[in-house]
Amino acid sequence: MKFADFNLTNIDEGGALSAFGVDFNQDGNKLEKLLSYKTLGLTLDFLLAQKIIPEVPKMIKIDVDGIEHLILLGAKMTLKNPICQTVLIEVNDKFKNQALEVKNILIESGFSLKKKYHAVDETYNQIWSKD
Repeated sequence: MKFADFNLTNIDEGGALSAFGVDFNQDGNKLEKLLSYKTLGLTLDFLLAQKIIPEVPKMIKIDVDGIEHLILLGAKMTLKNPICQTVLIEVNDKFKNQALEVKNILIESGFSLKKKYHAVDETYNQIWSKD
């Protein structure tokens, strides 16, 4: 749980490519922010431990424009739980640190990569599941 800057790259309604608590974008490059404001971020493990979310999810979908690996770091206990069986996650192969951390965390949690679909540029939607 932490307060951090939520950095916007545009202010269009429904706009994307924002970042929480980091100064890099979905490619791992410097974020060209237009506007920032402080907001609270909570990990999935914290939300479950505090019973804010009542049960471990069977499936998790993550598409957060560059901090997917950081989201997984805050869900390590959840990912290792046998109830959690599937993760759909967007990963930019060009952002090597992110791609490697996502892979390592998911493998360490008992997942294996089942499918990888091209999204845009070097970004792919990956489906991971436990056997």
